[in-house]
Amino acid sequence: MELFPEYPVLIVDNEKNYLSSVEFELLSNGITNVECCQDSMEVMTRLNKKPYSLILLDLIMPGISGKELLPQIVTKYPGIPVIVITGAF
Repeated sequence: MELFPEYPVLIVDNEKNYLSSVEFELLSNGITNVECCQDSMEVMTRLNKKPYSLILLDLIMPGISGKELLPQIVTKYPGIPVIVITGAF
């Protein structure tokens, strides 16, 4: 099976059920190169190791929040699009 897109989509959320749900939705719609990350402390390490096509980033997480991670990501990796996702209002 060929992976699409070439580089993975990284989903970052501390809630396992939500990660599984988003991953399933992407896979069901032809996005076959997906990685899930439940620990926000791992995100920058992952980004340092390999390229990603897109990041879906939860805003509210323990450890490092998405609000704290977003400026780090866009500063160091400005070419990676980031979509902020949250259940909080």
